[in-house]
Amino acid sequence: MQVYREAVRLYASSDLQVLSTVLTWILKSFKGILLRMTDRTHLVAPFLWAVVPLVPNTSVSLDEDLERSRVDAPSHFDFVLRRGTKRTGVLVVKDEMFRNSLVRAFLGCEIIADIEYCHEVHAVVTDGQTWVFIRSLDEKILYDEINVLTFCDGAPDTTMLHQVVGKRQSMLMAE
Repeated sequence: MQVYREAVRLYASSDLQVLSTVLTWILKSFKGILLRMTDRTHLVAPFLWAVVPLVPNTSVSLDEDLERSRVDAPSHFDFVLRRGTKRTGVLVVKDEMFRNSLVRAFLGCEIIADIEYCHEVHAVVTDGQTWVFIRSLDEKILYDEINVLTFCDGAPDTTMLHQVVGKRQSMLMAE
């Protein structure tokens, strides 16, 4: 594995404000428990809502179980984004098992590459605060793990929010 830094695409400040407001509403509605509970999908889904409409010809599927005979273990992604030949799996960390989720994401990338004959598969592993971006290439795995979204009084830090959304968009736009 090799560390890399995903590019950050510019994201409109008005759209960023809408996303920030939605995340604040979610956290206030659940009184902050999403950061501690096992299902953080409610906190992660708005990031997809914010990015997918900006990237033409992108589709999203939910809860994909992955199996392939050549890869001897099953895997799962909470979301899979498709754009042309690009695939991005999104795995929401459950039960505070971040490292286990990373292993499942690496395995999921290998299975998608095998099933769909992709030379590059992306993944995002997150618990809603920490975001790890992965690029699984034919001969190497790249990861960008220094992305922590902080919240103050239920509102996300705008700079880090832009970084996470911009990297998410960059992965989808990559050719």
